[in-house]
Amino acid sequence: MTKHKRLLLLAFVLLQFADVFTTRQVLAAGGYEANPVGVWAMTTFGFWWPVPKLALMLACALAMTRWRTRYVAPAVALMTLVVLNNAMQ
Repeated sequence: MTKHKRLLLLAFVLLQFADVFTTRQVLAAGGYEANPVGVWAMTTFGFWWPVPKLALMLACALAMTRWRTRYVAPAVALMTLVVLNNAMQ
């Protein structure tokens, strides 16, 4: 695996934690979760909703180790936009 792909995968994983953190900040400020899967996880798992989300995203990151780097980069870009959107709310 190339250094670039490792960095992208690390960024993807770190962005998952940033997504959880910023989502919790938005919810604490009276905002809402727009992702219906996220809403389901929050309703089903309550306080522990990040556990299945992070587990699923770890599985995605592991699968992405087999992808070409050029396909990993858009996933990182998308998660960057999600976290930035959360941070701007």
